[in-house]
Amino acid sequence: MNDLIQIIKVIDDDEVRQLNQYADDLQFEPSLVIHKGEGTRIDTSVRTSMGVAVNENDIIVKNLHTKLNLALDEYKKRLEKISFIYGHAPVPGGVNVRSWREPIQLLEYSGGQEYKMHQDISAYKNQPAHDRILSIILYLTNDFEGGRTIFTHQSFKPSVGSAIIFPSNWCFPHRGEAVTKGKKRVAVTWYFSEPDK
Repeated sequence: MNDLIQIIKVIDDDEVRQLNQYADDLQFEPSLVIHKGEGTRIDTSVRTSMGVAVNENDIIVKNLHTKLNLALDEYKKRLEKISFIYGHAPVPGGVNVRSWREPIQLLEYSGGQEYKMHQDISAYKNQPAHDRILSIILYLTNDFEGGRTIFTHQSFKPSVGSAIIFPSNWCFPHRGEAVTKGKKRVAVTWYFSEPDK
């Protein structure tokens, strides 16, 4: 199972710099969590980060989308070395699979902010997040203390421009460790897939 969590380089240092400059001009707000029957809401007992959804039409976001797709291809190739089955549904980019993603969000953590243990799919079937297949957490800064992404048996703090890619389902609960010094910034998104008819 741990092999399904991969660290993959997504963007180079110059692209990281450009994306951070872009983010510096955005208005971050308290991050939301999913609640039954309520859609999403602020719940600081679970999540204290700040976030913003980016404009998908901005050229820098379009470039990031392209790079994320390339990272997904690399992820699928790595998984296919484990078993040929990972080249098929429901893996995004697999044979006869149609894939799409949620809008990219930028998140910031500082001053003890964290995201407690959670899974990336919703438990509630009436919510779109219920059908997430794959999660991506792309690290955009590294000059902070704490801030690791912690799974049940391992933790990660990738280099700037690299992402943690892993299945969104209940087998991969994780948390964003509290940042004790500096500011952690990440870009996140979630992919969906279905057999291509």
